[in-house]
Amino acid sequence: MVSDKIWRFISRMVGSSEPKHFVFAMIVIVGGCLNTETPLFAENSLFSPRNEEAPFCYLAGDLRAWPVFYANLGEQQELHLVARRNGDVLSEGAVLEFDGLHVDVSKQGLLQIRAVEDASASFQLEMTVKQDDQLHETQAITIRPAPPARPLSYVSDLVDDLIRIYWDQPTRQFKPITREAFDQYFRRLQAQGVSRLIVWQSPCPLIVDPESFPKGDWERYSRQAQAIIDCEELTEGIQASPSLKSYQWLRMLMAARLTPEFGQLYSESAAAHGISLSASFRPFEPALTKYYEVPVFETDGTYLGEYLPTASPTVNFHHQEVGFAHYREVLRQMGQKNQAELDSIEVEGVLAPGLIDQQRLEELKGIELLASPYPPLDETSFVLVRDGEGNYELHRYAQIQERAESQIPRLGDAKLNVIDGRLTIDGIQLPESARYLIVRAPDQSEVSMDLPAVLQVVLTAKAGNRLGRVNSYVSLRGKDAESRSTRVAGIPEDGSYRTGFQAIENGIDLFRKSEKSRWNLSEGDLVIDVGAAWSVEMLDLERSAARDMVVRQLRPILAMEAFDEIFINTRSHTQLAASSADGPDGIQPMAHYRLKGTNYFHNGIDRAFAPISIAKEMEIQSLPTEQITTWQKGEWIDSCQTEDSPFVWRYQRNLAVARGIRALLQDLEQEFSGVRIRAVIPHNESVITNVRQGLESMNKSEGGVYGSDYIRHLWGSLNYIPVIGEGMAMVDLSGLSVEPTFLGIRYLPDEEPLALFVDQCTAEFHNNLGSSFRGPRSFFYEAQETLRNKDPQAKKRREEILCGLLAREEEIGEVILYESVDWLYNQPLFIEDKPVYDFLDCCSE
Repeated sequence: MVSDKIWRFISRMVGSSEPKHFVFAMIVIVGGCLNTETPLFAENSLFSPRNEEAPFCYLAGDLRAWPVFYANLGEQQELHLVARRNGDVLSEGAVLEFDGLHVDVSKQGLLQIRAVEDASASFQLEMTVKQDDQLHETQAITIRPAPPARPLSYVSDLVDDLIRIYWDQPTRQFKPITREAFDQYFRRLQAQGVSRLIVWQSPCPLIVDPESFPKGDWERYSRQAQAIIDCEELTEGIQASPSLKSYQWLRMLMAARLTPEFGQLYSESAAAHGISLSASFRPFEPALTKYYEVPVFETDGTYLGEYLPTASPTVNFHHQEVGFAHYREVLRQMGQKNQAELDSIEVEGVLAPGLIDQQRLEELKGIELLASPYPPLDETSFVLVRDGEGNYELHRYAQIQERAESQIPRLGDAKLNVIDGRLTIDGIQLPESARYLIVRAPDQSEVSMDLPAVLQVVLTAKAGNRLGRVNSYVSLRGKDAESRSTRVAGIPEDGSYRTGFQAIENGIDLFRKSEKSRWNLSEGDLVIDVGAAWSVEMLDLERSAARDMVVRQLRPILAMEAFDEIFINTRSHTQLAASSADGPDGIQPMAHYRLKGTNYFHNGIDRAFAPISIAKEMEIQSLPTEQITTWQKGEWIDSCQTEDSPFVWRYQRNLAVARGIRALLQDLEQEFSGVRIRAVIPHNESVITNVRQGLESMNKSEGGVYGSDYIRHLWGSLNYIPVIGEGMAMVDLSGLSVEPTFLGIRYLPDEEPLALFVDQCTAEFHNNLGSSFRGPRSFFYEAQETLRNKDPQAKKRREEILCGLLAREEEIGEVILYESVDWLYNQPLFIEDKPVYDFLDCCSE
């Protein structure tokens, strides 16, 4: 039987509290030894069907072993082996000796193949179990020689791997997480000659030590996660949808994170297959609030904050200790309190029929100004609710809406006026807990007010300066799906997601679809998001608490057998909600550009935050206040890595990020002495300038020139958002032994532009940014999209690029391919009976 502890984990996966005969067994690590339990693949089955998913590739001149079943053979059971090729028997018996191979399977289920140096036989191995001289079970598996080790590594987004390995589309459920499923995954790596996997486990890793968090944090975090896992009503909503929904796989991740055995299963499987694992950390992706954020309330309606299902307990509950500060906090640190505090709001283009003739209305009775800690919510979505004993349940927001919204402060002392088509709200006293200002006409209000779809909203501080870098949007009140799409959802009833990012864009798209240019306040709310005081989405690594969080996060991972490296990557999803944009017409509401169909640059609210240390910088202290508090034209478009940049807020933010990354690397080298540390370093501003200049006059073979804009087709844009992680390009590695890694390239750039770009990148790394590391470096290549291109020339060009990069032996020692699930499942393991990377042996040809 499966142990009670393991069964509790399995039951989370299948949503059952009773064992079922088809549940896959899991290997449990006890005292450092492998103990197996009777596998329950089917009634009385011994072999895992997952043995058949990937070949077993032996090493010429060596011994390699794999588990093929996970329980001891019974006393009355015997195992008979037959090696076949094209139907012909090559050898049979309990032990096989042929073609320089020694093949046997132990009673504990371990297949062992010892091969001579020149062994090359491929064959089918038929394993037959007899019991009391009667046939009990037969399985045939594929045996091949392993290719040589390749100078390639893969980046694993473990979430995508788990979905690919365990999601069962016919039943639309996840299969139980088991050792043999990981085994077939790592055999795929063996079949491709890849021996290192760089593993990203989500912002809060799945391998976690609850004891590493402050007392009470893990219990609170796990109770909230368990409430989401256990909600039957959410399960019903998810099951009603034909496709895999975000909270379906998020629940699987939560269950894995709450189960200590998960890390052991994964790491032990990798180690057993000779696969080394790197613990990846992304300093610019701590929460994923662009997608996942669940409001939390008390039963009486008191708002408690948000639960961030992918973020660590530290980011969830102590973001004020580890996160970037909003510019209001920066101003307060500078002693400029009045410059930070809101006094008034103006909205242009307002029409108030029946009132406009008065020219001035001293008080618009019936219209409310709410100061809320959370945005308008979709009442059909789920939120977390805590009872008096500290337990959590997932409920529809409608169940608590009246109690919750009755507690939102109404700013009754604020004065609302309409003057010449401009709504003004004066005398605002904003509570510290308020993030969202909501202008609302209650249902019974007789006031009719028309506002433009393209909202021009100006906030002014008590000192008279403008307070920008905010989001202003329309939240419609209707019960229909389109109206609800403009309101933030905790967890939508179908298990998808809808945060402020999607709500804002949905509202704009509704105007575009309907071709309406105005809306009435009776139809919805005007929402102004001034931003939280501290960001959960940007880690301030100059603060010791943030660096300590990273160390505590990595420590249990590196304690696992297969993990032997730290890999710092720049990938980020921190492009948060925006209602403002920069483009040909300058800084405008994003609706201005989207309704016109004009390209623009997204000004996300994340850029209103910075490391708190910049408050002490003279360059910030001497700035005109509005260069801190408002968007500047061109501020977030090009590079910003030199001190002569006119965009001081952005430049000083980048400098602080670079200092924080350096401090983190110093801490990691001290804490994990002797552990290899690699860090992805994006190309700097001089590389961009030089490449652009070279492209301006570079001729194309078909005529014309590439032009400077071709640089967009070169660099690895999936793993780097310059306006978020640009400080990483400015980091100083002096006195460290960290290995800088090239951010690299994407897709299939042409040869001459590629050569120019790589030449400039290697020149930038000539002294490894001061690091003592010497030797060839690693090079990122985002080539996974090329696998979907069925044109044979795409494959040919990809192979040419890999050969060309690896030919630069002094600069590049390895290519890192993004991401593993594509390379292991979206390309064949063998092409014309040859390993897929055999072309690397013929690069010189």
